Amino acid sequence: MKKLNYRLRSALGISKTEANGIMLLLPVMFILIASPYFYQYMMLGEPIQLDYTEMNKLMAEMEKRIQEKDSTRFGRFMQYETNNTKKPRYLSDRSSKKRFEPTESVPPKYTKPAIITFDLNQVDTIGLKKVYGIGPVLANRIIKYRDLLGGFTSKSQLKEVYGLQDSVILALDSLSYIGNTFSPNKLNINQLDENTLKRHPYFSWKEVNAIINYRYQHGDFESAEDLRKIHLLDSAKINRILPYIAF
Repeated sequence: MKKLNYRLRSALGISKTEANGIMLLLPVMFILIASPYFYQYMMLGEPIQLDYTEMNKLMAEMEKRIQEKDSTRFGRFMQYETNNTKKPRYLSDRSSKKRFEPTESVPPKYTKPAIITFDLNQVDTIGLKKVYGIGPVLANRIIKYRDLLGGFTSKSQLKEVYGLQDSVILALDSLSYIGNTFSPNKLNINQLDENTLKRHPYFSWKEVNAIINYRYQHGDFESAEDLRKIHLLDSAKINRILPYIAF
């Protein structure tokens, strides 16, 4: 049976299912064609004379219908290939290997526009949010800390902003600059009261009280040397606050 199925598929170019259908139809066709002759022989006693012309017509008609069915399938397939413009095609290169090439042009890969460097003391929240890793919260926090300081005198002061990761600080360091002519807002250490001085991030309550007491006892500060006379203020702290105070 398998050999007959294979021969039918090879001869007619049909599928395995169609070949199985033909194998089931052949006995039925044979019975239908031969039944009149068996009846003639069994009932009338006449010799059986097969009409091979009729059988050939039936076989030819069956083969014709199978070919029409295959043609219809092939036509539908070709119509799908023609209408499907997005279907990729394969081209052979010199090495006779198949490589994929889309029929439609591939859009260029999106590239993030380059950020122009900006002045760290002039940039607003919109400019800061263009830096990867900075959202509205961090942008506002940087601006607020800058205002409390009176301006950044060094980009290393970005490390003092709460919540800034090292990657964001590195990005800001590479994209920002501090103008050569920039001068921070300064506090007059001889005139301001303790509440105003305490608002600055670099002064604690103890340090402010020590400054006020020294000023009350010894008069106005004239230079940084007077600040060094306050034991709570070491050299590092004095160097840190000097850009932001005026005598």
